[in-house]
Amino acid sequence: MLYWQYMKIKLLIASILSGFFITGCLTNTDINPPTGNNNQNQPAVFDFDSCVAAGNPILKSKPAQCRHNGITYVENLPTTPSTDRIKCQDAQREAEVCAEIYQPVCAKVNVQCIKAPCPPIDQTFSSACHACRNSLVESYVEGECPSPSNVD
Repeated sequence: MLYWQYMKIKLLIASILSGFFITGCLTNTDINPPTGNNNQNQPAVFDFDSCVAAGNPILKSKPAQCRHNGITYVENLPTTPSTDRIKCQDAQREAEVCAEIYQPVCAKVNVQCIKAPCPPIDQTFSSACHACRNSLVESYVEGECPSPSNVD
């Protein structure tokens, strides 16, 4: 009789342990789904608009930003040439070097002529930094000059 009680307890413990094992395996698969390359249900995200279309949150900034899978996409704002003239500041004139980034500006360059007065001419420079380093430039607008001109 002692033998059968021992076997019942052993069977009960085995049942409980196997139940925990099976439940643990099922729970583990439910919590941690396979991480394979199964992106069939996710829309492709390759720019700001597709990031927004995928339902990702938008950071309200100027320009707006959207984040998807650790990558931040920035809204492309339409660039319209400004008509407001920007005066060159002393700090711009004193720059020793300029970053080589092409962001053209149309600068008003005072012409040194023999017979005064000479109207300033428009000249395209590769950046505001390059334009303001020229002592003859008084102001500029963003974008290239409308008429063909030399790029400095």
